[in-house]
Amino acid sequence: MGPPDELRWGRRRKTSEAFTVAPDWFTFHSLVAHRPDYAQVPDESGKSSGQRLSRIIEACEFVVIRSCKEFEGEYINLLQKLYKRPVLPIGLLPPERKTENLVDSNWSNTFKCEYKMPIEQVHELAYSLELSGLDFIWVLRKPKGVDGPDLLPPNLEVCVFGKGVVRLVWAPQMEILTHPSIGGCLFHSGWGSVIKSLGMGHLLILMPMVADQGLCAKLLVEKEVGYEVPRNEDGSFTRDMVTESVKLVMESQAIRDKASQMSSVFCDQNLQENYISSFISYLQRFKRST
Repeated sequence: MGPPDELRWGRRRKTSEAFTVAPDWFTFHSLVAHRPDYAQVPDESGKSSGQRLSRIIEACEFVVIRSCKEFEGEYINLLQKLYKRPVLPIGLLPPERKTENLVDSNWSNTFKCEYKMPIEQVHELAYSLELSGLDFIWVLRKPKGVDGPDLLPPNLEVCVFGKGVVRLVWAPQMEILTHPSIGGCLFHSGWGSVIKSLGMGHLLILMPMVADQGLCAKLLVEKEVGYEVPRNEDGSFTRDMVTESVKLVMESQAIRDKASQMSSVFCDQNLQENYISSFISYLQRFKRST
């Protein structure tokens, strides 16, 4: 998020450290910034995502975003000033609460297929779930080159005692999220899953991995609807980091109240449909004017 010229040339933020704090063009206090380990990740293509985005913005008459002013109105207003063109929220496009078809509810990996978690981190996550003492459903994609017997650490007893279920294949996402037994979600902070989880009022334990997930996590922490698992300097985590984060969130009445409050926005179908109607009206006016 920034002025197109700055996205293209990066004159005001020349070091990786500069990306670990909110940029100076934000007109309000914000936690949205990169983790130190992620701010140092180079773009292997030779062209940054900011450079690509700046070209797209400059070629557009208006910008459409999947969001709503009730959740991040200050950011939407800022974007419009930075981009110098209309920024149109089309709402959150939440799914219906009824069971989805198999295509739409393909939840094959809690941390998304773009990221392949090292087996050592899979083991740390497994032990953290055991240490938490909570019941869970874990949708896990096997890391490349790892056989089934080696996927979970030896002597992991949590599943034996009936505390958890580990799914290595497709799982019905919305059926799980709408079940009354579900109270919280430990996941990658991807925007689509955020919308589904907050729509159910679930507590969020955030473990961003790739792309804009880190920025989404910081926004959710800022809005007090979730907590981000701490990381080591290299971006790795330990079982204790995860366990303590899970317990903190699940025992937090403040986060529970905020999540419940925000759920009334995320699952409000009338509100979200009004955004779609407003967008359609804008397109019709835009067409007549061109």
